[in-house]
Amino acid sequence: MLARSPVLDDSELVDCAAIGDAAAQTAIARRPRLRAGVAAAIAEIGERSAVFALIGNPDAELTADGLRRIFDRFGEDASMREKLSMRAGLPAALRADIAAATSRVLEHFAADRTWLAPRRAERIARDAREQAIVAIARTCPPAGTRRTRGAAAHERRIDRGSAHARTGQRRFRSVPADAGRNVRAA
Repeated sequence: MLARSPVLDDSELVDCAAIGDAAAQTAIARRPRLRAGVAAAIAEIGERSAVFALIGNPDAELTADGLRRIFDRFGEDASMREKLSMRAGLPAALRADIAAATSRVLEHFAADRTWLAPRRAERIARDAREQAIVAIARTCPPAGTRRTRGAAAHERRIDRGSAHARTGQRRFRSVPADAGRNVRAA
């Protein structure tokens, strides 16, 4: 009933998600044409399995804030990061944060297993983060059209005084203006 009933309106679905268990929340998360308010409620209070189903629902109206909330709640979960990163329309700033979180996990994993010395693991992870940010920036609209969240996130990293972010800034500024178009055409 929760998965398909056209009788239930958004406020009733939010109430059902709030008082329901993981199975009820998952049924709601899988509904076709799930509207933003209901999706936001599941993103905020849903059990892991329901949120995972929500991300996988291409018909769910997930806003940038809802996606951010999911990452804030479940960003340490590798499968959740992967599912989020595959979501169409993911904001550039969130893609950059997912890449950064993933590189941190890999850094610690390699160092903990003594596959790499801690400093080397840190350097490799930092380089990977910078490359990911540049790749993400290339998918953003050309400069001058509008300021993107990805650019704002990168500027925040620079403002924090990171020498590596400043290096990334030099790399970012050296990206040709048409680089994003070339990547999409390939």
